[in-house]
Amino acid sequence: MWAVLTLLVAVDMYILAREDIVRHRADRVANAQQVERVCCADGSGPDEATVTWAELREGDVVRVRDKQFIPADMLLLRGSDRPAEVYVKTQSLDGETDAKMRLAPKLAASRLAQSKCGAPELRAVLRGHVRCEAPDDKVNDFTGQLVLESVEDGQTERCVLSEENLMLRGSQLVHTKWALGVVVACGMDSKIEFGRAKGSEATKTGHTTALMNRDIYAMVAWLISLDLLASAVNAWMRIELGEGQPWFLPSTETGPPTFWQWFILTLSYFMTTFPLIPVGLYVSANIILVLGKYFMQQDRELYYEETDEPCMVRQMSLLDELGQVTHIFSDKTGTLTANNMEFRRLAAGGRTYGIGATSPLPSAPYPPPPSA
Repeated sequence: MWAVLTLLVAVDMYILAREDIVRHRADRVANAQQVERVCCADGSGPDEATVTWAELREGDVVRVRDKQFIPADMLLLRGSDRPAEVYVKTQSLDGETDAKMRLAPKLAASRLAQSKCGAPELRAVLRGHVRCEAPDDKVNDFTGQLVLESVEDGQTERCVLSEENLMLRGSQLVHTKWALGVVVACGMDSKIEFGRAKGSEATKTGHTTALMNRDIYAMVAWLISLDLLASAVNAWMRIELGEGQPWFLPSTETGPPTFWQWFILTLSYFMTTFPLIPVGLYVSANIILVLGKYFMQQDRELYYEETDEPCMVRQMSLLDELGQVTHIFSDKTGTLTANNMEFRRLAAGGRTYGIGATSPLPSAPYPPPPSA
């Protein structure tokens, strides 16, 4: 019994460990990507240098080129073609393939419109800081404030920030030669990584797993109730039969049992009936998910040739959710209704046909229009 249970637990641990190792390797590849840092905020590194994503810190000014991915949550400062506008794709965040516009704050865009955007110019023009909310995983919400000192008189100027000014980590810059931004949150504080840092990724389960958990909980509760009933019947028989107990009862003692005897008897019944609980069901389900993941990633019909990307399964436990429809959203009433055209009335040759419904009989002639 213990050998079978140990084997099942070992297989389940191997499957989960393998998935974690694959995720760790993907994170390491992402953090090793390089990006151009224009200005280092704390002065610990050189300006105008190429660094990895893992070396970025809050306050660094970064230049992202066309088709590159955004390395951190960044406040847009300036774009190349139109200084206050850039376009990004957020397909890896929300699945939408359309390019979305991001706007630079007017306070920053006006100061950098005629600037070469080098490290000395940025330090001279952009003296200030960014106040923003604490890190969270809400990709469509951001609140902050840009505070800069005026170049002429040193007075403080403020500008309100929203999600339209933020370029999120994992999104891709498109239709723009380059974009300049200041890092607001990086690493596990970025919105795309914040949920994983809290451990929410490990709690994602599909409908089949939730249904299986509910059934097994009900089965365990039913089994415990059955064992309690059996031990209660055993105690009743010891009290009622006295010396005439059947030979197959585990004890020859008479009288009501003590609590400890009753507890040991309940455990013995449970040890007899616990094989009814399908312990290996979880391992079998995980093996099925592993095979499904393998076949999906090897399927040539799911290979995108233009970008040389095969299908990638990031969360194996959600494979059974594919193709399941739980909600239908409609933007107008005519989407889910049938438009049936019915014959109501026809006027031809001085006579009308049809009255209200689809009457095939002609009605009385209507009077001709008056002559001029």
